[in-house]
Amino acid sequence: MKFNVDLKQLGDALQYVTGVIERKFTYPILTNVLVEVNADGVVVLRATDHNMSLMAQLEALEVVEPGATTIPGRRSLDVVNSVGADGSIAEVSTISSGVKLTIGRSEFVLATMPANEFPPDVKIVDPVETTLAVDDFLYLLRAASSSMAQNDVRQHLNAALLELTSAHVRAVATDGMIMCICTKKDIHVDTDSTITALIPRKAVHEIVRGFTGQSGSMSVAIGGNALSVEGEQRALTTNLIETKFPAYQKVVPPEDDIRFSCDRTTLVRGISQAATLSDEGLKVFFEVDKDLMKITANTEVGDRAEVVIPVDFGENTTNVIFRHDRLQNVLGTFECDEVRFHIPSPTQSIRVDSTEQLDLMFIVSPIRG
Repeated sequence: MKFNVDLKQLGDALQYVTGVIERKFTYPILTNVLVEVNADGVVVLRATDHNMSLMAQLEALEVVEPGATTIPGRRSLDVVNSVGADGSIAEVSTISSGVKLTIGRSEFVLATMPANEFPPDVKIVDPVETTLAVDDFLYLLRAASSSMAQNDVRQHLNAALLELTSAHVRAVATDGMIMCICTKKDIHVDTDSTITALIPRKAVHEIVRGFTGQSGSMSVAIGGNALSVEGEQRALTTNLIETKFPAYQKVVPPEDDIRFSCDRTTLVRGISQAATLSDEGLKVFFEVDKDLMKITANTEVGDRAEVVIPVDFGENTTNVIFRHDRLQNVLGTFECDEVRFHIPSPTQSIRVDSTEQLDLMFIVSPIRG
């Protein structure tokens, strides 16, 4: 195998595919990247952790000899980054001791493993295929990622539910305390049923990381066992989580309950100020009156913070307690000026939404007592 390629394109491809490589692996081959080049000049790089694989494609400037091998992923990326000269050309060639990477007058020899030892890609069973705008798909996943759990024993919480129907495309995620429901009604798929995919947390983050900055559309294929997304010269395939996601529609509070609205930036600032004197439980207290809301917090030794902000509230009074870190995360996901809180009671789940951003909604569990 021997070919020449633009160094920056090689670095970008390695940067993308090595995102799936963990720091510690039982199998050495999983620390490597499969490199394949054909006679037509197409270079394909792929890395995997067995559950998910990332693929990047680029065009060779010259192919002397087609072939395939594997190279150490992170070490190869370090080499390319150490040179980092725009406009440089890298020559990649196999030699008896591994792969030689020649960049200008510098040469790097990397140990390799046989290409036939590299795990095959996940095969999707009976896929349903559709095309979505990159911006729309990333918007849905970014919103849902704000509410995913991490390392929870309940696997469905460490994931985002993708739901496709003839009326909408939706992403839903929850960590058990906060649920995000993000819906795009202006896009849909041609189907008579509801197509769902429970995407693992790691795959959600890799899709967002890898496709941010791309434009146009992307192909999405969903099967019973796996999902794949393919954009411009990049692709990702992941196994899906097979456990059932909760019936999230049943926990959504109605829109016409007691509610107040306020400026989002002012609320974020008020919570941040009060949180400086919050106890280990990270509690902030909302005391809502007709035109004002008092945000308070205190510590076990008697410190106390009190911040007052203007609100629009049509009822007499209401009190509710939140964890400030969770609430700040919710408010940070919105991109609007004004948000609304629907509060059935101080102990029931609370709906947070906005008339300015109708496609996004959160269900937040308050702290009792």
